Amino acid sequence: MSYSMMLARAASLLLIFLFGPRAMAQLVVGTTQSPSALVQNVLLGNGVAVSNVTFNGAPGNVLNDQIGDFDGTASNIGLGQGVLICTGAVQVALGPNNSDSWSEPVGTPVFSPDPDLEQIVGAGLTNDDAVLEFDFVPSGDSVSFRFVFASEEYTEFVCSDYNDVFGFFISGPGFTGPFQNGAENIALIPGTTVPIAINTLNNGVAGINGTPATCDAAYVGWTTTSGYFVDNANGPTVQFDGFTVPMIASAEVQCGETYHIKIAIADVFDDIYDSGVFLEGGSFTSSSLVSASLYAGGLLNNTLYEGCATGELELQRYGDLSIPDTVQLIVTGTAVNGVDLQPALPSQVIFPAGDSVVTFVLTAPLDPDALETVDLEIINDNICNGNPLSSTFSFFIDQAAPMTVDLADVTIGCADTTTLVPAIVAGSTTYDILWSTGATTPTLQVFPGTSTQYWVTVSDTCGIESVTDSAWVNIQNYAPIDLSITPDTLAGCLDTVDLQVVQLTGGDGDYTYTWSSGGLFLGSGTTLAVPADPGGTFQLLVEDGCGEQDSAVVSVGVQSFPPITLSITPDTLAGCLDTVDVQVVQLSGGDGNYSYAWTSAGVALGNGTSLSVPADPGGVFQLEVVDGCGASTQATVTVGLMSYPPLSVTASADSTVLCAGDDVEMAVLAVSGGAGGYSYGWTSNGAALGNDSTQLVSVSDTTLYQVTVTDICGAQASDQVQLNIPFYAPLSLVAGPDTLICPGDEVVLSAEPSGGAGGYSLWWPDVGSADPQIDVFPMQTTTFLVEVTDQCGVMTQEDVTVEVEDVSAGIDLGYGDEFEITAQSVSSPNTVDFLWDMGDGTLYQGANVAHAYADLEDHLVQLVVVSDIGCLDTATVLVVPPAHLYIPNAFTPDGDGVNDVFLPMGNDLFELELRIYDRWGELIFESGGGELAWNGELNGTPVQNGVYIYQVRAAGLRFGPVERVGHVTLLR
Repeated sequence: MSYSMMLARAASLLLIFLFGPRAMAQLVVGTTQSPSALVQNVLLGNGVAVSNVTFNGAPGNVLNDQIGDFDGTASNIGLGQGVLICTGAVQVALGPNNSDSWSEPVGTPVFSPDPDLEQIVGAGLTNDDAVLEFDFVPSGDSVSFRFVFASEEYTEFVCSDYNDVFGFFISGPGFTGPFQNGAENIALIPGTTVPIAINTLNNGVAGINGTPATCDAAYVGWTTTSGYFVDNANGPTVQFDGFTVPMIASAEVQCGETYHIKIAIADVFDDIYDSGVFLEGGSFTSSSLVSASLYAGGLLNNTLYEGCATGELELQRYGDLSIPDTVQLIVTGTAVNGVDLQPALPSQVIFPAGDSVVTFVLTAPLDPDALETVDLEIINDNICNGNPLSSTFSFFIDQAAPMTVDLADVTIGCADTTTLVPAIVAGSTTYDILWSTGATTPTLQVFPGTSTQYWVTVSDTCGIESVTDSAWVNIQNYAPIDLSITPDTLAGCLDTVDLQVVQLTGGDGDYTYTWSSGGLFLGSGTTLAVPADPGGTFQLLVEDGCGEQDSAVVSVGVQSFPPITLSITPDTLAGCLDTVDVQVVQLSGGDGNYSYAWTSAGVALGNGTSLSVPADPGGVFQLEVVDGCGASTQATVTVGLMSYPPLSVTASADSTVLCAGDDVEMAVLAVSGGAGGYSYGWTSNGAALGNDSTQLVSVSDTTLYQVTVTDICGAQASDQVQLNIPFYAPLSLVAGPDTLICPGDEVVLSAEPSGGAGGYSLWWPDVGSADPQIDVFPMQTTTFLVEVTDQCGVMTQEDVTVEVEDVSAGIDLGYGDEFEITAQSVSSPNTVDFLWDMGDGTLYQGANVAHAYADLEDHLVQLVVVSDIGCLDTATVLVVPPAHLYIPNAFTPDGDGVNDVFLPMGNDLFELELRIYDRWGELIFESGGGELAWNGELNGTPVQNGVYIYQVRAAGLRFGPVERVGHVTLLR
């Protein structure tokens, strides 16, 4: 038998057991073991060493309510015991299946997302990820385990975006897959590389929330996978709406190498409608290169019944199928091979090249023995680390128990549908069912309409006598329908009357309502709103789910009203700017639902109870009132203007100003008549000036002004005011006199104005005086400004110049020779008289003088000069006498300290050269080397007394170089 046929058959056997709910208990789950304990103590089988267990990234010793153990022996999950991993808390798996959308909240932090799952369904789409990971070292060349994938998304969300997903990702030596660390996903649909998910493995039909195109995009062969699917609708032991048959995940590995596996499951798109994966306990193995499975019926396919249909024992190998393989088969147990089990199993089984499965069709003859066991040990001579590889498998041989069938009576409504489910207890494995309707389905859906009896006959494959049972489907009886609705009603012509059910009893309660009038359908609810106008007769027909009926009729009409009477505001006169509120004064009659229309000369003006109209232009205004039923009446009112006395105005009298540019305030002195509320407008030559009752203007020329007064009705009156300016002669000023004086002399200046407007104001800004005549004492030539302003502010000015003659005395001193000085006047200007005082009592007159002093003392020379207008100045200079050169005519070099040397002398000499000659003209002394005086020696020896010749060359501060030659007498 092929692997797919095996799974299909297993699925059909499991479905049969669903029809006997009283033979089952419940799925059991627990969360007291840590992930590490669940892997080591529950999941792990032979030939695998495990380490580094984690769950959702946390260490393996941390409890998590998304992972736990399960016991499925009393359920239809297809696995005995094992490990359960869910997208919610594992309690979500507990039956019965009483919800299509069950979710169990997660108490621990949710781990999300897993990148490998998101690679399958798309980034950002997974929620509530549950991820178990661990490292393992296999002792064989393959690893495998059995599992079931289950979900609440089945079957209504098949082919939708809510495609819950899981995967078994193995990485390590030899794996180069597309997932993290080169991992490959081995949770695949058999014979394909397609991952198992809601949209790839299902019942082959798109759910009510899906479309086939969505499944086509996931796997084009999705409609062919229904043989691997179990529909668990209304299942009594497991909550999930659907799950796969038990499946095997396997992979080839290298013996003794370290591998990593990640078992992951997640919700897709949302975090509700939980999913789970059941991992069979002890099935994660590597040493059993050959595994065994029995397909013979029973809840877990582990019992061969005596005298019944055949069972199939299947041996499956893994790894390299390209070469043949031989395994040894050792059969032990309480059953006798070849007697209790036929035909006898061989001691050696050969797998031809290319085959992975060898199947034995077995029977168990009927005998009186009690429950018997068959224990198989399968030994493969291939070794890993020096040890042969072996696996074990056990199953049972038993007698089929007697069969009972129970079909229970039910009571339903007349329009209800019900499903009859026979409760089958014991028997063997496979049942044949025949209903009195001829159907052979495990259950029967009926819609009898009346009370009806149904029979079912059940037989099995062991030759046990068929069992028949029957049940009544009873239809419940109801009291007659009794209906009453709203009584006949009169209402306003615009009113709406709400017709409704007042009382309704009897029938099955599944009512439908039909409102009509004159055969025309109007509605199907418990109420109906109808207009009073035109009203009419209305019928309500009520029918229940069993077809029973009752009806009621109501009449609706319009009530009558008295005629409409109307009065409005009487005719009114008002001010030109006034607004008259014309309004309804009294209104009665009609139905009270009034509408209003104001008009004037056929023009619509408003639709309220009042209307504001201007007295100007006024007019005739009409109001028409119409009620909701169309009755109407009208009223009119005339609005006009009241009359006023003529408007007049009196303004200020004409006047003449003192000065051009003066400000004058004109005023309205009196206004009378008109409608009041006056406004003013002042103009001049057509130009607007202001709009107050007074107007301030600056009069620069004779001007005519006009004021116009306007009342609130627009009537106007005006008056004029002329403002004149006088004529004045031009303002002029005479000031003087211009004059010439000596520094500091007093001069009197005066100013005399004429013309203008009089009221003169004088001002000498240079001296800060307002007097017409001022005294000044200038030390230098000065121009004095004088200003005059008349009382109109006209100003003119003149200036007066006082010239001051500034006499300056100066002396130019010179030296004529070594005894005489010269003095010259360098004074200015216009000096005519000179007086010299030479400092030694000598006086001179004249511009230039020469003078010789009798001594060598300094003298102070003073010059006084007088100008042609008598102005004086004095200059003084210190005169140092000329540098007189004095040459002695004798000296006595006798060492007495008096006249011991010959030395010419003078005042302020800066150059002196001396030479001495004897009578014969021989040079015996010459000054130089720091010696200026001759001591009467020649080469250190005194010369004789006598007369010697000298030659002197000298220059002084106040005379040029002179040379003198003479005689000097030397005496000792």
